[in-house]
Amino acid sequence: MPAPAAQPTQRSAYRPRVVAPDVLGSPVPGASDEFTDAGSTSARWSWLREPADPASYGVENGVFRMDTQAAGLSGPEPQASVLMQPAPSGDYVVQTAVRLDVPAAGCCYDVVQAGLVVHGGDDRFVKLAHASIASTRVTEFGIRVPTGSLGESSTGASTVGAPEDVTWLRLVKRTVGSHVQFTAYTSQDGSRWVRGATWRHDALGSDARIGLVSMGGAGFTARFSHVRLWRLID
Repeated sequence: MPAPAAQPTQRSAYRPRVVAPDVLGSPVPGASDEFTDAGSTSARWSWLREPADPASYGVENGVFRMDTQAAGLSGPEPQASVLMQPAPSGDYVVQTAVRLDVPAAGCCYDVVQAGLVVHGGDDRFVKLAHASIASTRVTEFGIRVPTGSLGESSTGASTVGAPEDVTWLRLVKRTVGSHVQFTAYTSQDGSRWVRGATWRHDALGSDARIGLVSMGGAGFTARFSHVRLWRLID
């Protein structure tokens, strides 16, 4: 919109342009998981840094339970465990719903979080999580990208909709020209969704994986009710 939209006493010439919503297509065959097999996850899942304590995770009562870890994915020594499966080729939508039992208010739980990650390496990923930041609770959409030849990387973050007792998280991967974009959505009920930022990430690689994370500090538990994947309709 050329500036200014209007001069004093004039009616504004600005007209908002509505962004078309992302539309779910057919489910990706064999990629979703409702965690109905008590005791263990299906064979397509594997661990990046399997937790040392096998009692800290498991499938039970229709959810995947994963205790939070005093570790993270960013920083010089990423150590957090991530439960992963291969990401599908092409454009897709991945969704989960997580219950994180960090108190709904109050300080000193930085930066306990749980959610989704699309992971190409510890220096390259996007992450959407219910997170505790100081005395607030947010849904944080983060990115980490390599920036140089000496192992440097850079991070960024934005917030989406407010979390709830159960927070629904959705990442949309879309290829636009020669670039790969990820758009974040969150919901408090799985029906009404808030659209957030879009990050461009061209460095994930062809072997990127989708994962679940529960980290940022010990003493809490995340419970994931499902992981669902769909193709994306253009």
